[in-house]
Amino acid sequence: MDLETLTINDNLINDTAYYKNNSLKSINAPNVITIGDSAFVDCKSLESITAPNVISIGNNAFSLCKSLNSITASNVTTIGNDAFSFCESLKSIDVSNVTSIGNDSFSFCKSLKSIDVSNVKTIGNNAFFFCKSLESITAPNVISIGNNAFSLCKSLNSITASNVTSIGNNAFSFCKSLKSIDVSNVTSIGNDSFSSCSSLESITAPNVISIGNFAFYNCGSLNSITAPNVISIGNDAFSFCKSLKSIDVSNVTTIGNNAFFSCKSLESIDVSNVTTIGNNAFSSCSSLKSIDVSNVKTIGNNAFSSCSSLKDVNLVDSTGKTYFNFKRDENIVYYNPEINDEIKNKIRKIFNIDDKVNFKYDENTPEDGDKPKSKKRQSSKPKSKKRQSSKPKSKKRQSSKPKSKKRQSSKRKSKKRQSSKRKSKKRQSSKRKSKRKSFFK
Repeated sequence: MDLETLTINDNLINDTAYYKNNSLKSINAPNVITIGDSAFVDCKSLESITAPNVISIGNNAFSLCKSLNSITASNVTTIGNDAFSFCESLKSIDVSNVTSIGNDSFSFCKSLKSIDVSNVKTIGNNAFFFCKSLESITAPNVISIGNNAFSLCKSLNSITASNVTSIGNNAFSFCKSLKSIDVSNVTSIGNDSFSSCSSLESITAPNVISIGNFAFYNCGSLNSITAPNVISIGNDAFSFCKSLKSIDVSNVTTIGNNAFFSCKSLESIDVSNVTTIGNNAFSSCSSLKSIDVSNVKTIGNNAFSSCSSLKDVNLVDSTGKTYFNFKRDENIVYYNPEINDEIKNKIRKIFNIDDKVNFKYDENTPEDGDKPKSKKRQSSKPKSKKRQSSKPKSKKRQSSKPKSKKRQSSKRKSKKRQSSKRKSKKRQSSKRKSKRKSFFK
């Protein structure tokens, strides 16, 4: 068939009816209710279709119609899988009465800027995948958003979906213009759901219980998240969120591997209920200053490696609490109070400290009472000095007979043998001399 313009008066267009018809440019189908599967697949020249009464559009119905830019189908309620996939010229479509959008329905519609899905309850997997011109979407009644539904929609900056309860894997990944989204009723955020959403600034998710792997990976502008009921945070969930300063996850019990890796602005986090922290979970969190992990039973390798600001860590051994004040020079880790080998091994493991680094008790922080005792001993010396200085008069009296002492001394030199009385006098004389010397020094 070589027609450029086709009018169809039937109420049905059969499956594959105009499959790969490259001459067809426009279709008028005023009475058509159903368009079958693959009815216009790869009609590369088809530019427009008018079907005001159509209710159902089948799978792949207009797939690969790369020139299709206009469609009137205001009463349609069902759109099948891949119905408009790769319609690269399609700019808008009225789907205001549609309740379900199938998988890949509008994937790779690169020119699609806006769409009204106000009555849609379910958006399938890849439904708007790589719609790079799509700027906004309003879906107040949508409950479920499938995997990759809006992935790589680089221009998407606004979405209204306040009733959504489930967000699939990669649902909004690489939506680099998306700044905010209401996920107040969501209970689960899938893997990679918002990964690399570089403009996303904040998330409030009061009902979320679990956050999947890579959920907010590389969200460089994300500065806060409130998820007070979350229990589990997956691997790499917030890794490379370099602007993240605060996060309310006070009920979380499990933190996966690399969960907060390189969150360089993160200063504090409440992990009071956490029992498991994975490998590298807080590695390279250079602003993290303190953390209480006293209830944590398992801490993975390198969990706090390269946390250059971290000074105070509360750790527990098998016998009870041990407080560890972390201070480190190049090759020495200082600690106070005393810690056992179990804690030392745990510290080496979680801070990535090799065996060449030594542990040393911090002597600059003495135990209670050490300094006051030393001060008392020093203060007792002046009193003894005063007692020594209390005998100047007696020494002066003793010094009043220097001549007789000299004569006695000369006699002792000339005579080798003397009586016991003179020997005693000699000893008394030597004592007096030593006292005079000590006094006048």
